[in-house]
Amino acid sequence: KAVVVDGSKNMATFGTIGAATIDLGDWTITQSGSDLKFSHSGTDRLNLTSACALTVEGDVTAVGSA
Repeated sequence: KAVVVDGSKNMATFGTIGAATIDLGDWTITQSGSDLKFSHSGTDRLNLTSACALTVEGDVTAVGSA
């Protein structure tokens, strides 16, 4: 189940959403074959394969706070 909230805080619930790209403003999540690509401002930053291999651009911090 997916819940979508717009800028006016109106909410809609969907059973399934079919989309190749989810646009979150500066961030997008795009399906590329069987991979998911996370991009910021048009630049790929993270790739997650269907085999759960994770590739990131830049450093990875194992311990910290967000």
